[in-house]
Amino acid sequence: MLNDVTSETIQKILDISTPKTYNLKDVHGTETVFSTEALHQVLAAAPPQPKLVAVNTLAGFSELIRAKLENKAFSTEFLIHVESETTVTLKAKETDEYGRRVVLIQAQPVSFDKFKFGQWIDQESFSIAIASLFAESEDKDYVLNLASSITNEATSTSDDNGFTQKATIKAGLSHKAQVTIKPRVALAPFRTFPEVAQPVSEFVFRARITDNGPALMLIEADGGRWKVDAMKTIREAMEGFGLEIPVIA
Repeated sequence: MLNDVTSETIQKILDISTPKTYNLKDVHGTETVFSTEALHQVLAAAPPQPKLVAVNTLAGFSELIRAKLENKAFSTEFLIHVESETTVTLKAKETDEYGRRVVLIQAQPVSFDKFKFGQWIDQESFSIAIASLFAESEDKDYVLNLASSITNEATSTSDDNGFTQKATIKAGLSHKAQVTIKPRVALAPFRTFPEVAQPVSEFVFRARITDNGPALMLIEADGGRWKVDAMKTIREAMEGFGLEIPVIA
């Protein structure tokens, strides 16, 4: 059957499939061009962008700028954007003709263990986490001492109103004492670049007795304000490098 198809037939098929345009006028005499098929503009492929350079420290970020990466004049064409508490980028102020914004450098801290907020943690694991995953702050020693000295007679449910609790703690080699647990504590967990001060925020501090002994929990209670504080601290640190580039946070 294919041998019966002539060149004339093929040309007719091509003519039918080829989009056609028509100039038509409406009732007001306005002429508009219509097409039998949807037409799409064919754009040239966008040229490749410079490859992003990733670093893990704010100091390394500033050193790359001083080294004039890609031989660019950063002070006039670029800005430093503190995108979050863990991301800082050097990006162009304007987009290119393809709507892309060039990003040359990105700084993110090395990965680190984070405290498990909102979860009950056994006494030993909680104490280790407080000692190793938090910077010094107003209540760190208080939380650490209470967590390590709390006993199996720990929380007195009759005195727990959902906000404050009383706990039995070791008060010497053979003595015990009952204390009221502070319902809120100010702590500074490691959550941003280690080069800057870790933001201090409030946490709800709770304790209870389980079949395996005392368990403790911290619950974030600042509504995410610490992220704003961290970004402000990072911005101040970047401005302190004297790079003469706008810093936006």
